Amino acid sequence: MKDYFTKYTVIISWSPEDNAFIAMAPQLDNCVVHSNTTAQALKDLNQAIEDWLDAATEYGWEIPKEF
Repeated sequence: MKDYFTKYTVIISWSPEDNAFIAMAPQLDNCVVHSNTTAQALKDLNQAIEDWLDAATEYGWEIPKEF
């Protein structure tokens, strides 16, 4: 698996309401995960980005450019 978090902006923040870390890739609509640790959030988000890109390819969605 590629390290997609090196190709897209990643934001990780703590959510007291969810009692979890929220990680997102803002360039990819609705690409968000909840995790117990920042390390797990980064790992989970990397998988979510890969899944998002696979779905975009399958459904013909526009894929934002990497930075």
